[in-house]
Amino acid sequence: MQSQYPADRSSRVRDVLRALGLAARPRDGRSIHMEPLEDRRVLAAISWDGGGDGTSWHDAVNWSTDAIPGAADDVTIDVAGTPTISYTATTGNRSVNSLVSRETINFTGGRLSLLTTASMEGATTLGGGSLSGGAWTMVGQQLRFTSSGNNALVGPITVNGDLARSGANGFLSITGGLTLNGTILIQSNDTIDFGGTQTFANGTIDFIADNTAAHTVRVSGADGSTLTIAANAQITGGTGSSTSNITSTGTGTQAVINLGTINADNPS
Repeated sequence: MQSQYPADRSSRVRDVLRALGLAARPRDGRSIHMEPLEDRRVLAAISWDGGGDGTSWHDAVNWSTDAIPGAADDVTIDVAGTPTISYTATTGNRSVNSLVSRETINFTGGRLSLLTTASMEGATTLGGGSLSGGAWTMVGQQLRFTSSGNNALVGPITVNGDLARSGANGFLSITGGLTLNGTILIQSNDTIDFGGTQTFANGTIDFIADNTAAHTVRVSGADGSTLTIAANAQITGGTGSSTSNITSTGTGTQAVINLGTINADNPS
């Protein structure tokens, strides 16, 4: 028997089915065939309210939804006062869609993965933690890294702004490729380690002329790993009476492919 629907009733049926995630499609004019619609991800806005311990990223009660943010969430950290947010090994490996932070965040363990963009207006320091993916914009401040051997940028990742150490003997591991709209400042006893085959694009690595101990860019990884300095990137500077090194470590042989500029403009 052929189904007959007035236009307004048919329209209401379609609206209900769509609300349920189904699509109404007539077949041969005799019946309505229901098909699932494609999955639609709904992003959620989540903010920091500090209602838990006031400092720990992994304390769910510190968030407006009383739940730790996830990959479908747009996160804002902006409260009265000057809290220091701790992202630790206990926080683990987590993802957010986007991040706006106007407070200090210390990443001392774990990894925060970014799907789109982050605007970091508060002090941001890697003290044993990792940032992964997306585009991180430093607003009015540098992305800082300490001497921890666990500091890491996991690419492909973009950083808009400068990177510099906090304290002495800075260390930063970079894997998967870095696009830098800024400068990495390498000082006495700092090491920037490029692990595995990847490209350093668009930025500057600057050996600061502070006339002290070694300053090192290191290529590491398996035999055959290469670091490509892209055409729009450069390594520059020097250290006066001490040393600026581009070296390698790991199994077999690693290499640097220079398509950009390596310029000892302050040689010893």
